[in-house]
Amino acid sequence: MLFALVLSLALSQSPAKGPSPYETAKLFFLAGDIGKAEEIARTGIKSDKKRCTALLKLLAEYAFLANHVDEFTPEQAKQFLDLDRKIAPGAVGKLTQKAVERYLDKPLAIAKLRAQGGDVEGAMGIAQDILKIDPKHADTLSFVKSLHATDAGSPEVGSSKRPTP
Repeated sequence: MLFALVLSLALSQSPAKGPSPYETAKLFFLAGDIGKAEEIARTGIKSDKKRCTALLKLLAEYAFLANHVDEFTPEQAKQFLDLDRKIAPGAVGKLTQKAVERYLDKPLAIAKLRAQGGDVEGAMGIAQDILKIDPKHADTLSFVKSLHATDAGSPEVGSSKRPTP
């Protein structure tokens, strides 16, 4: 009797669902397999037309730009990063990481070196260029704030000097 009850309960419960094609396509995007992400989004149109169609459009734009990461204009770099955020908010795709390093992280490191060498104006110029690509780049915003503090008479950027009372 108990066995029959357990069996009927097991049969009445629906099996656990895996990720939808929309979510699966986003996972492949994050892993850097744009072709597979596009394929899954394309097949997912049958079950989730609105979301998968929109995702497929974004993936196609992203794939086109991904072939030219080393040649981006600032506007293209911004567009590429924006597409990444639209496809998978809150995460950075594997292919996007190369653009982040090239157009945000490396220039910021150069700006910091310039500031430490006393070229605050040059550092600010580089920081402003970064913010044209990613206006919300937290590390650059923090750096610009520290440069403004330097202009206001605070210790030099990267310096361990403390103001005297």
